[in-house]
Amino acid sequence: NLNGFMDRRRLALLLNDNPYSCGDSSAPARVDWLAARAMTPEVYYTAMGLDDDLDVFASQLGVEAEQRDELDLTGAGVKRMLADVPNATDRKVGVNPQRVLERRNRANSPGTAFYRSYDFIEFPSPGTETQSRDVLLQGSDFTWDASEMIFTKCNGYMGFYLANAKGQRQRSAPAEIAIDSSKSVTAPDRCLKCHANGFIGGKERRFNQDDTFEYADHYGELATLDNGAHRNKFRPNEEYGALAKADSLRFMDAKVATGAHIPADPNRPNGDSAAILPDLIEEYRAPMSMEQAAAELGVPVDKALTDQLGTNIYFRETKDLKNPDVVVDKKPFIKRTDFERIYCRVRANMGLGGNGGAGVVQGGFRGPNGTNGANHGSQINGQGGNGQGGVYGNPNPNGTYNPGAGAERRRYE
Repeated sequence: NLNGFMDRRRLALLLNDNPYSCGDSSAPARVDWLAARAMTPEVYYTAMGLDDDLDVFASQLGVEAEQRDELDLTGAGVKRMLADVPNATDRKVGVNPQRVLERRNRANSPGTAFYRSYDFIEFPSPGTETQSRDVLLQGSDFTWDASEMIFTKCNGYMGFYLANAKGQRQRSAPAEIAIDSSKSVTAPDRCLKCHANGFIGGKERRFNQDDTFEYADHYGELATLDNGAHRNKFRPNEEYGALAKADSLRFMDAKVATGAHIPADPNRPNGDSAAILPDLIEEYRAPMSMEQAAAELGVPVDKALTDQLGTNIYFRETKDLKNPDVVVDKKPFIKRTDFERIYCRVRANMGLGGNGGAGVVQGGFRGPNGTNGANHGSQINGQGGNGQGGVYGNPNPNGTYNPGAGAERRRYE
């Protein structure tokens, strides 16, 4: 039950358009769908209240959007560095070896920080002016193509924002600049996946990762550029890195304190965290097999199901490696978005009623005196409760439940 954790307007935004509610506004939301919706860029930005104009967004966070100043609004020096990683295999984000990274203190939230990257298209369209994008020539007077911002919050967690060179909020980074496992970098899910353990520039963050690397340090060159005009507008990498490491530590401490640190390697409990939410969302959004669709609907895989899914089904072919003209396997799938769109209609057409099979994921309701309420049993779980109530009591064919022996009174949402 999220009512005690979020204000009602944000919660209503997250729960809008629940494709599995089938007209029942009180139906519990599936956790995987809820997470996926919360990390849809448009919903995320709106729920967080982040303005679509970069200047306004910066003022919301107590920073300035301009990148050429030496001091932040607290009077502290801006920690700015040129991150140059020539070896493409070491790059965590992006296809251009050059990025400018900076850190500022947030003036309206003591103890929090604002991180920003300035990114460049490595091979722009023919005729595009490129000299102004060379930081080693321009110093702090460079131009840029896209920007990623990460801000730390008072609870230790992080928020994300993407913008283009016009100062407009973006749902994803240009593919010419940032890719992650062949996927576009969208805010916030791909940002969170990449930064599941803090800031990349923090090098050897909390848990001494095995894959750490160092950026080349160009401060010496930048400090002498134009007779020292940019000396105080950039700082040595180690100054940025020390703060990034400290902020990463604070982020990981928050995850540990709230039980959100799930070790990626069970044999290293203090190792890196697994990217639980991004991985959950990626799995949820993946194309569905007929077996998965049937399980979520609570029906067998048969002709009745395929007839209902109809033209939404498409086939994936596996071809022989030695003879590409030979198909060795052909399996039916349905896109998750199509499944969401027709879910309630299919349930109605198949006479399932309520939310049926999704009740396995959503859970049921327990009525007074340790019983599962009859209305909830039939309405939410459908098909005689889908067997979910059997844990607490004996399901009857009509969806009601006999009392569960000595069961405590609880409500699952």
